[in-house]
Amino acid sequence: PFKTVVISEVAWAGTNSSSYDEWIELYNTTRQPVNLDGWHLVSFRWDGSKFVMNLNIALTGIIPPRTSENQGDTSGYFLLESRESAVSNITADQIYGSSNTLYNTGEILLLCSKYNVDIAQNCTLNTKNQLVDYVNGSLTNDGKARPWPAGSSSTYGSMERRDVRSDEPTTYLTHTGASPQFGKDAN
Repeated sequence: PFKTVVISEVAWAGTNSSSYDEWIELYNTTRQPVNLDGWHLVSFRWDGSKFVMNLNIALTGIIPPRTSENQGDTSGYFLLESRESAVSNITADQIYGSSNTLYNTGEILLLCSKYNVDIAQNCTLNTKNQLVDYVNGSLTNDGKARPWPAGSSSTYGSMERRDVRSDEPTTYLTHTGASPQFGKDAN
């Protein structure tokens, strides 16, 4: 169902060590484990005339439910890294490779369940409201992808979601490593 898992943070600019050290964090909003086998995280970018698929990450693994509110507890989260070195002190749940990177100018991210991919076959830009979650889904007045609502390529701040229930651009803030800080930049 919608918002079972949300895209909670995106380091679309990479890290101070390398712009290729991108990472994406998912968060389980339920009290049950969520099996990601068959799910996909897909991104679309504007190439100047149309939307083209940039990333298509086949997800595997299970996101356990959140077990406590202690700051050091990372249960409930699933970390995808472009390469293992992106976050130096947290082991990635999945490596997706850095052959394609997120565009710093903005993209649309879609989180699609196995149902969206295999049965409804609606893991597309036109059906974002029927998917599990999406980020940056509203378009500019001329139909192009908007810039990322938060994050920074100059400070390598990640785009972090404040409210798991909302997709509005104002829901996101730029996180530059201030408290709470769990992961450490590869630098």
